[in-house]
Amino acid sequence: MPTPAQDLVLTALARGVAGDQPGGLKLLEPGVAAGPASTYELLGLLAETTLQPATSVNGPGCRYQVEVDDPAGLAGLPNLQFAARFIAAWVSGDQAEATALFRAADRAPRTTGGDDVLTDSIIAVFAFAVAAAEHIVHQQNRPRTERSAP
Repeated sequence: MPTPAQDLVLTALARGVAGDQPGGLKLLEPGVAAGPASTYELLGLLAETTLQPATSVNGPGCRYQVEVDDPAGLAGLPNLQFAARFIAAWVSGDQAEATALFRAADRAPRTTGGDDVLTDSIIAVFAFAVAAAEHIVHQQNRPRTERSAP
């Protein structure tokens, strides 16, 4: 039986997959407002969804890392940097790294544009999770013969 947090994430992702990402994010607001522990749990659930397609193929115990082709990397995009690194750390089972990343985003000062780093990071993780959920839905809706083809 899913936990309340799992139900919340599934409902928010369903909204996102249906094309209403702002509505899905709005559903997560009470969990985020409940504090850092709840926010961290929600991010972990979103991270698991994000890499579910990869972990279902590769099995448990795989480690994931982030590679960026752009020489500038993700330095100018702290929300995407957080999302990619947090998801990789969470799914790899590196709780120390996931916790450190979360704390850094939670305590980060506002950007020069006045944006909140943690809020922008949550939005980025949610967007990755919605994309993964869309992929999962697409795979499940394919005919069985297509799903088993290499």
